[in-house]
Amino acid sequence: MTAQATEAGATFEYEEVHGIDTSTRPLRVAHGWDPEAPEWMTADTVIIATGAAAKRLDIPGTGDGPNGFWQRGVSACAVCDGAIMAKDTQSFVIGGGDAACE
Repeated sequence: MTAQATEAGATFEYEEVHGIDTSTRPLRVAHGWDPEAPEWMTADTVIIATGAAAKRLDIPGTGDGPNGFWQRGVSACAVCDGAIMAKDTQSFVIGGGDAACE
């Protein structure tokens, strides 16, 4: 993904962000070591990528390994994996994580 975005002209900045001013265009991003006196950069687009971790349930058969079905029918994201793994099949979404049912 990074290579494709770079080829399209995107640049990547890896900084600790303290705030984003969305009241003006381009957007203003406060970053730097001191949140009380941040440096500012501008961008037309800001992608907030905070990451995620699956909340896996401890149910027999859902784990990794030869006796588990993780990524072989059991998944953590209905949106990401459901369209691929569960196409034209009956599916169940079990769990309390918001990401499971987005």
